[in-house]
Amino acid sequence: MTEPVSESMWARPCRALRPYVDGYRGYRMQGFPSGLHQGLPSRHLTVILSLGPPVDIVRMPDPTQSPGSLTMFAGGLHTSPATIAHDGDQVGISLALSPLGARRVLGLPPAPLDRLLSSWPSCWGRGPRTCRSA
Repeated sequence: MTEPVSESMWARPCRALRPYVDGYRGYRMQGFPSGLHQGLPSRHLTVILSLGPPVDIVRMPDPTQSPGSLTMFAGGLHTSPATIAHDGDQVGISLALSPLGARRVLGLPPAPLDRLLSSWPSCWGRGPRTCRSA
């Protein structure tokens, strides 16, 4: 039996994106027992891009929203956690957007994302902005 693996790397974006994106993190967890993860409220809007199977969200921050399995999604400035079930393996990229970043990167104000998780196609606005290193 192999030991569980937990790897992550955090970085700041180029200077031109810093008012919109506080940082991004690549992560990989492999070989852990299955369980639940609490996606806690934060001062950022969180964008998750799963590089593995879809993320199984079993409880949304807004109890009126149905659970779902999503490969790419954005979560708002909610006040209660999202509960995510996992099989012990997770791999993906997480972006921490500022409220201004919601408008510039996703193309919509943060208010519609205040209590929900939205799948990528429904929340993506004008498309990504490109940036050269400063």
